[in-house]
Amino acid sequence: MLAYLAAALPACTSAAARLVAVQCALRADSGGRVLLSGGIARSMRLRHLPVIWDELEQAAWLRPASSAQGARRFDLLDPTVLTQVPGRQARAQAADWALRQICRPTVRRQRAVARLVALQVAAHTDDQGRGSIEAVHLTRTAGLSSVAVATLLDRLAMAGALGHWRLDTATDEIYWASGVGAGRGGVVG
Repeated sequence: MLAYLAAALPACTSAAARLVAVQCALRADSGGRVLLSGGIARSMRLRHLPVIWDELEQAAWLRPASSAQGARRFDLLDPTVLTQVPGRQARAQAADWALRQICRPTVRRQRAVARLVALQVAAHTDDQGRGSIEAVHLTRTAGLSSVAVATLLDRLAMAGALGHWRLDTATDEIYWASGVGAGRGGVVG
């Protein structure tokens, strides 16, 4: 889903908007409608940023719809999001998994951009806590430069969300290990 969003959203889309877009895309019904409770935005520590919704609306990715108090309802405008596999139940499980990843104690107090990188890392981490990703893929899905990604990986390592990481300059692949196996997110990565 992160790769789909990297292609579907403008490159200038903020990390906070990308995190919200992940939840919207994974929680959408078959008609492209999504209802986000206030608790989800609160859990993501993004409730206080109303500009996020405007950003996704200006990107022509979603449109607000009438909703019940305490929840936000949107219609997703990109028909491609509805063709993403697997089905609705697996996407809902992936949405929950993604939310838990960015709410982990070592990550939740980080800025949205660091949480987005942590989500990408978690989606590419195996059960033994090891993982890898092409540097260009990580920078594209996070909407960041390689220097910014390196800084964020260092910050995540200092916070304990990542054990250590390294860039293999011959293959342009980033490798990491962590003390906690986050497990693969599958749909999210």
